[in-house]
This record gives sequence, structure tokens and C-alpha cells, in this order.
Amino acid sequence: MSMPMIAAAVGMMMVCCSSSSVASVMMGGDDDADKKKKAAAGAGAGAGAGDDDATLVELTSGKYTLVGGRGSKFCADEGGQVICNRDAAPAGGWEEFTIEKVGDKYSLKGGRGNKYCADESGKVICNRDAAPAGGWEEFTIEPQGDDKYALIGGQGGKYCSDLDDKMICNSEAAGTNEIFTITPIPA
Repeated sequence: MSMPMIAAAVGMMMVCCSSSSVASVMMGGDDDADKKKKAAAGAGAGAGAGDDDATLVELTSGKYTLVGGRGSKFCADEGGQVICNRDAAPAGGWEEFTIEKVGDKYSLKGGRGNKYCADESGKVICNRDAAPAGGWEEFTIEPQGDDKYALIGGQGGKYCSDLDDKMICNSEAAGTNEIFTITPIPA
């Protein structure tokens, strides 16, 4: 084929292609990269953290408030259980939790008695003096974007839910009730 015929063939191929493909070729775009960015940005509850999402922040050890997804209320260490039913989180109150990073897991201490919280059968309770490695006192905290996280209990590896009268770790997936807002308390 002569050069003019090759140029004509390429031109015809571009006319026959979809406009988005042509724009991508002409602008040097990468459809796969765009798909990955959209997938990371649109990752829903339970999908985990996307490497490309710059809004995800790994938690460090310190004091935090937790707000449940069900009613957007602060969670508190009630002694017998954790419940998310507070309108405010006063400084030094039962609504403050200490989060400690332990490898790729986290332990939580409640604000009432400064005891470690555990994924008990039927509820999350803060009554432990220690958090042994691999115990029910270790939680996985899964980033969901911005300051939103899903908590996964140490007993059965299930998502923790904000229910009317308690927090419990028995869900297979992270929906609205399983997404918590975790906010650091300034020192």
C-alpha cells in the first residue's frame, strides 16, 4: 500500500471507532486507568480501601470519637456495652475511645473505665484489662473513605453494627449501620 492509502485507511478506522476511543487515542488517555480511578472512587461499603483514594487515612494510636451510622449519634462505653445514642461527646466522657494500633489490627479502650473493648457474643463490651494478640479485643478497622470506617470484630470476623440498643459484630457486609465516623480528639 502507498502512504496516501495507509493514511486514508487509518482515517476511516478512526471515523468508524467510538468517539470516546478516538478521544482517548488522540489525547493519550488510558481507559484502564480511568476505570480503576472510577472503581476506587465508587468503592462502596465493605469494598475496602482503594490504593488510589487520597482521602483514606490510616488511624494512629490516640483518642477518638465514634459516631454510629444508624442514627449519627456518638457511641459511648456504657460499662455493660457500647451504644451509639449520644448527641454530644463531652471532653473526658464515656464517648471518648482510645484506639491503639497493634500490627494490622486495633484495640479499643472505652472512656468509662479505660478498659479494652471486646467482640462478645451479642454485643461489644469494654471490660477487659488486657488485649491479647489474636483475641476478641482486636478489631480490624477498614477505611471506607474520608473519616468513615467499618469495624470488624475479633471473635467471628464479622462487621460491627450500630443497633438501637447496642453495638454488635454479626454482619456479613458493611451497610449503613456498619459504617462509623471515627474522628481524632485533638491533644
